[in-house]
Amino acid sequence: MNAFLPYLKYLRPFRFHFWMAMLAGVVFAVSSGFSLPMMADKVFPKLFGDGQQMDGVTVALVAMGIPLVFAVRAISGFFNVYLINYCGVRVLEAIRLKFFSKILDVEPGYFSNSRTGDLVSRMSADTALVQLTLTEAANDLIRQPLTLLAAVSFLIYKSVSDQQFAFIFLCLLVVPACVFPVRALGKRLFRKAKQQQVEQGDVSNLMTEAVSGAREIRIFRAEASFLERFQRKVADLLHSQMRVIRYFHMLSPSIEVISSAGVSMAFVVAYMQGITLETFMPLLFALYMSYEPIKKIGVLSSRFHRGKAALERLEEITNYAVSICEPGPDRAVALERAQGEIVFKDVSFAYGQEPTLEGVSFRIRPGEKIAVVGPSGAGKSTLIQLIPRFYDPASGSVEIDGKDVRDLSFEDLRRNIAIVLQEPVLFAGTFEDNIRLGKPDATTEQVEEAARKAHIHEFIVSLPMGYKTEAGERGTQLSGGQRQRIALARAFLKDAPILIMDEATSALDSESEEKIQLALSSLFEHVTGIMIAHRFSSIRFVDRVLVLDKGRLVASGTHTELMESCSLYRKLYLNQAGTDDATPEALRAK
Repeated sequence: MNAFLPYLKYLRPFRFHFWMAMLAGVVFAVSSGFSLPMMADKVFPKLFGDGQQMDGVTVALVAMGIPLVFAVRAISGFFNVYLINYCGVRVLEAIRLKFFSKILDVEPGYFSNSRTGDLVSRMSADTALVQLTLTEAANDLIRQPLTLLAAVSFLIYKSVSDQQFAFIFLCLLVVPACVFPVRALGKRLFRKAKQQQVEQGDVSNLMTEAVSGAREIRIFRAEASFLERFQRKVADLLHSQMRVIRYFHMLSPSIEVISSAGVSMAFVVAYMQGITLETFMPLLFALYMSYEPIKKIGVLSSRFHRGKAALERLEEITNYAVSICEPGPDRAVALERAQGEIVFKDVSFAYGQEPTLEGVSFRIRPGEKIAVVGPSGAGKSTLIQLIPRFYDPASGSVEIDGKDVRDLSFEDLRRNIAIVLQEPVLFAGTFEDNIRLGKPDATTEQVEEAARKAHIHEFIVSLPMGYKTEAGERGTQLSGGQRQRIALARAFLKDAPILIMDEATSALDSESEEKIQLALSSLFEHVTGIMIAHRFSSIRFVDRVLVLDKGRLVASGTHTELMESCSLYRKLYLNQAGTDDATPEALRAK
């Protein structure tokens, strides 16, 4: 229970509803635990047991007590359940918002080691289980102990009024024995419930892979393999679910068996004392109303164990220590519109123990256009991701206009940077929404102008819905070139002073690439541009080329200078050009 106490703060905005739910729970408990046995003790004997003749009106009035008590019990029970579930849905909303907010806060590198399906499972299944615990369990946490207290109060009342009923308290000695199955089964249930949530994440992750990799699965004829994997995961999940069900539903019968021993003890003692059935029935009713809450409190413990397993999985995310954080107020430095100077000072970085960049230093002047080339794994993508602080260097520093990027707020830093990635992501929504992503307040005219610069306007207006056309999930209805041109339009619209392009023209055909090159050459006149390039045709207008190899900066210069002085650059260029002729005359002809 202690693990859930911090989450009760989410009830503060709805405390009126919560306390009204608790009040209704109190009324329900009293009407169940005290009023019902009292009716069996006082009302029924008047109707059948005391031998006095009553007129019809009196009988009707006495009998009316029965539906009255049940009506109070039903109404209070309804409002208790309804209001507590209202609070629970609100708590679920708050937990999911907290979880989603953390997903947006963590550094992008976090997702490299996370599975999408598992995160979705935590967001949906785990949060729902926590909400169920906080509502149903929290509800029973009030109703059942109060019902037990009310029933015991009736037993105390009967014992005080008639000493022959004092023996009834001996029958309650079985209550401590109920603790043993609760503790033993609860520990097993927690372990199995946590394993079930993990396996639920595995199933969700495999489904996500099957959807996102639909084309690859079919072209490589991997359907049977994926189906077999899914069958194994579902079988594992089913096995875990049945173990959870087994332990969860073993608890209530165990407590019932122990409680029945107390009832049998009461029968024996009542018989030995010569207590009549009519006299004993109210006590039996009260005993039942005492043992039933004990059973439900045991089930309540099981609910908490299941909820705790889900809560731990959520807190692995919500309590994750974000490594890329905003600078403190005593350290933060303001940056309005950047001039565009970028300086790397002895920057090193590693993923785990494997170094990716080692001692990289260079300076990009404001307005300069730089291309970064190198073989696969040289560290090109890592280098550009250090500029907007998707990662922080292990040592050294990255500066913009003489200010360490770690001293800039995310708002100031990222407002000055536009990025077009090699595999751009389009989000659910219209083309207009996707282009406007970096500048939500842009006018329709500005959106269309950006689309024209990216040579995607004609395609969009040819569609029946034009800019209001839904892009589809992740833009899968578009070609690779169309997605990249939408992403380019997004960057054009943002009009940031620093533009980073990670092989942004790789998916374009020759005609489209030529148009984009013209647009980029115009756009790059007013910004500092950094481009990762595999196709050398895309870097014709840059001022300088940086050559990376195994995480080190091995050369810097113009295309002509590097062709004559850097063997790695010359090799990369000639391999792409499809020739081994590296004579000066051939190079000049190229």
